[in-house]
Amino acid sequence: MKKTHKLVPCAHYDVERIESWLTDMASQGLHLEKEPTFMGFFPFAKGEPRDVRYRLEPKQAVIDNEKPDMDAEALYREYGWEDVTDYGLFYIYRSVT
Repeated sequence: MKKTHKLVPCAHYDVERIESWLTDMASQGLHLEKEPTFMGFFPFAKGEPRDVRYRLEPKQAVIDNEKPDMDAEALYREYGWEDVTDYGLFYIYRSVT
């Protein structure tokens, strides 16, 4: 699978716009990879267009290597969401619709 990196087209705190942008990328066949983001660049794998919803969830604390709360993680999985990566002060989840 071919990979590419794209710069986020908005401020890091514009949650709704980032979620919408990631959804648009998936509809164009660019799917967010489970890799770290770097300086506003997101890693994507090229593939088939899909309907995917993304959600940015605020982190509870800003600590290197911090992981999402285990209870929250289980709840997200139960409802069909998967943890993809993190971006600044947010965790990024996705659900294929």
